[in-house]
Amino acid sequence: MKDWVETKRQLLVQIKSQVEGLLGGGSEDLLPFQRAYSEEFTRDWVPSSHADILDSMLKNRLVLGGDFHAFAQSQRAHLRLLRSLPTAMPLILVLECFMIEDQGALDDFMAGEISENHFLQQVNWEESWGFPWEHYRPLLQMAKQKGFRVVGLNSSSDSLEVSSLQKRELAAARSIMKLREQNENHLIFVLFGDLHLADSRFPKALREAFSDDSLAITRIFQNSEELYFYLAENGLESQIEVMSSPEPDTFCLLASPPWVKWQSYLIYLEQTFDLDLEDEDEEDSMDFTDHVHSMVQVLAKDLAIEVETDSLSVYTLRDDLSELFSGEVLPESEALERVRYLVRSDRSFVLPKTEQLFLSRFSINHAAGLAGMYMHFQLMNISDVNWKIENCFESWIWIESLAFFFSKWVNHKRKPDSLPQLKAKLSALDEPSQGRRAMVLSMEQRLKEVSWLTGGVLASENSATVDTDFTVYFDSSKILGSMLGEKIYNGVKSGAIPVEQLKTWLQQSVFDEGFAEFYYKTLKSLETDGVSSQI
Repeated sequence: MKDWVETKRQLLVQIKSQVEGLLGGGSEDLLPFQRAYSEEFTRDWVPSSHADILDSMLKNRLVLGGDFHAFAQSQRAHLRLLRSLPTAMPLILVLECFMIEDQGALDDFMAGEISENHFLQQVNWEESWGFPWEHYRPLLQMAKQKGFRVVGLNSSSDSLEVSSLQKRELAAARSIMKLREQNENHLIFVLFGDLHLADSRFPKALREAFSDDSLAITRIFQNSEELYFYLAENGLESQIEVMSSPEPDTFCLLASPPWVKWQSYLIYLEQTFDLDLEDEDEEDSMDFTDHVHSMVQVLAKDLAIEVETDSLSVYTLRDDLSELFSGEVLPESEALERVRYLVRSDRSFVLPKTEQLFLSRFSINHAAGLAGMYMHFQLMNISDVNWKIENCFESWIWIESLAFFFSKWVNHKRKPDSLPQLKAKLSALDEPSQGRRAMVLSMEQRLKEVSWLTGGVLASENSATVDTDFTVYFDSSKILGSMLGEKIYNGVKSGAIPVEQLKTWLQQSVFDEGFAEFYYKTLKSLETDGVSSQI
């Protein structure tokens, strides 16, 4: 546990080096920006709050929000801030992702006069910006709902030379000055690349444009590596989400560990590069096996666990899945049907016999959860999976709980889905009633567990409604597993569950005849150890 912080530093370095490798090395032209950015975090930052940010925004009415373009959580963080503003607040949302010359198309789209597809074609989104549109769509949807005006800020330049970047900053500063002069009562909220927010960069350009050295600006950085590791070294990374600088009206949102945002950039780059390489028949075309392999190594090192990784291979929806579905790997038609369902319902899984892994989604949470599931199967030393989940429900809840635990170990900001989120996700499943049935089954299982925890007695199987649809069991195991995984993570991180105890749990074979007894006794031990009073 004492090496946890250092291991995470190494993970961050590894991911950033992979990013640089895809980009052909770091750009020397960006070094002045990077140095200025790093200097911001050499000061003595202190814990703050979202309320402090909101007060600063309302006072200054000129806000610079740092944007990490490939990371959806970055845009969502600003979305939450904008939603917290008073309903009647007049606001102009200024976005770097749109060109100044595309304002006409942007106005037409916001007025509902052109479709989304037509709009994206007009602004040439893929060529002029290229980062996922899905990251920015919610900002525009919210702006429509609240009646905010949206303004483009970027100017044409493919160069990363300092002089070119400075010209872009000056052009953006002049645009904001005009907006401010024409809309004195509005709050102007600007999303600009995080590196530009250093005081000697874009804020300086703004002060020059306004001819005002004392111009009051609220700056909101995101996910500083320096601040994260400072908190982590003091065991506070999970408790503090906002910090403020000695510089007035300067904040940093810590909504995610730094390696998560860089992993999102790496995945974005690999997807982009893969598309470029498809037609070139490159022998070293990229896949996600290396990512999961590296994730396994990081997790194993953190917990001092030895696992074999030489033979694992990762498949995604971009691959030919016929090998996974072959009769040689899954000889039983029933097992094949169930694995197909997992693919269809966005679920990652492991086939331990052949060490083949399916990664359903290109995210760090899914990759870490899949890596953890692979480690779990390796430590259990089993090759056969019991796909008849209705006969071993507790086994699959346990599998899901440890997968969630490992994903949270990599991204401690991850949380189990809330009830509204679960309802929304489950309502989109194959059958309209399937989500409701999964929730009912989850509640019945929880009652069974509470009966054991409070009285040491298992409720009769006949007292619960037994669902005959295996898909409902898979959906319910995901719900219950994430909740239990959260408890296990909190216990291990706090020290209430020793790492050696966790290793013992990982080695317990889930498909043994007596596993249910182990499961309920483990719930009881979690309760006794004070991990949670409501497991």
